[in-house]
Amino acid sequence: MWRVDIMQAYTAKIDAFALNIAAGKPYNAASIAAAFAAAESLNLGFKLFFSFDYAGNGAWAKADVLALLAQYSHHPNYFQHAPGRPLVSTFEGPGSAADWVEIKRTTGCFFIPDWSSLGAKAAIQLEVCSVRYRIPPHS
Repeated sequence: MWRVDIMQAYTAKIDAFALNIAAGKPYNAASIAAAFAAAESLNLGFKLFFSFDYAGNGAWAKADVLALLAQYSHHPNYFQHAPGRPLVSTFEGPGSAADWVEIKRTTGCFFIPDWSSLGAKAAIQLEVCSVRYRIPPHS
């Protein structure tokens, strides 16, 4: 399955997949390993990166995020924002924002969360994003 999906994406000029993964799912380890094995075996330069889903099955434990990044962020098919800066995103999870201070420090990741439930201004004020944008006042 992964090989076919990657080939179709590559043919369509897609460079990478965000692997949206929910915490604690029993199939995560096998599915993630299969995705990386398929990407590597195809030798296309196709990349993968993690998007930790905090809404699908609850919050991720910081230790589990760190373990997955330690295992895969140096894989040749893990998307790097810049050399040594693996790209990581989330879906929701603003209640765990403080975890990302240590995760970023430990992994050097470039972090792009999706905390859309808060709205842009409140999400930016959490100050753990790799990129901070200033919201100009309304004219």
